[in-house]
Amino acid sequence: RPRDWSSDVCSSDLVHNPWRRNALALLSTRAWQLLQAADGRPLDAVLADLGGDREAWLRELPVLERNGYMVRQCATSPLPRPERRERTLHLWLHLTNACNLACPYCYIHKDAAHMGDEERARTLAAVASTAAGGEVDRIHVRFAGGEPMLRFAQMQDFVRDAQAVCAPHGVRFSAAVLTNGTVVPKGAPAWLRAEGVQVSVSVDGTDSTQDLMRPVVGGGSSWQRLQDGLDTYIAAGIRPYVLITVGASNLAGLPDLTRWLLERKLAFRYSLVRDLEWGQGLLDDRHGADAQLPA
Repeated sequence: RPRDWSSDVCSSDLVHNPWRRNALALLSTRAWQLLQAADGRPLDAVLADLGGDREAWLRELPVLERNGYMVRQCATSPLPRPERRERTLHLWLHLTNACNLACPYCYIHKDAAHMGDEERARTLAAVASTAAGGEVDRIHVRFAGGEPMLRFAQMQDFVRDAQAVCAPHGVRFSAAVLTNGTVVPKGAPAWLRAEGVQVSVSVDGTDSTQDLMRPVVGGGSSWQRLQDGLDTYIAAGIRPYVLITVGASNLAGLPDLTRWLLERKLAFRYSLVRDLEWGQGLLDDRHGADAQLPA
């Protein structure tokens, strides 16, 4: 059972499971109460102690099981045979180092470098070879950066050509873009929806918290630009998935941000900020060739 670390900064409905991909989850009050009561006894005994509407308690089980907070054990019934899962190759495609924001925790060295024709051709050749190999059912590309929407035309070209090399082999091609939400090129929402490209938007807080965590290069409010971008996507029939990086600078503002997202019915995920100090010294040239690792 996960440890209650929430104390005085968040409501008691925020829980952490370090063994799962989605480390943080926001539970309803009823789901939280059920989780706290679970102590290894049979479910009927736990529900008897809780009392009240049994069916209401049972409706909370799927979300707890799905996120790995509760595990159903059955000694008498065989486990169901797992369905064959789609064999998917996940590919990250870094379109550019450039970005209109200057997030202090970002580990990308910002410059004008971007995916050129040679890299594009090699990547498409690899996609074509993988599709022809018969080992996958789908190839899924995530466009990232920098800010990938600054290279929107290149994104469109790659999706078109990747679809063309996958289709003859019966391999499905899908894509997603990870954006800061403040750059929305003309025609982008309509194209993204038509091609089924998923949109994930990074948001770290409301108002001044967002402006502090994700400042605009040259000044201005990233919070206002983000709201405008989200409104544009939603108006086009796209509901972006929100990615929240949790650190000391925005921890206190998470309840306000969570309420803001829930009011707009936007799905979201918390991710703990990574300490990249060692990785920067080893892998990033921004500190120069003679950079020293911390003692």
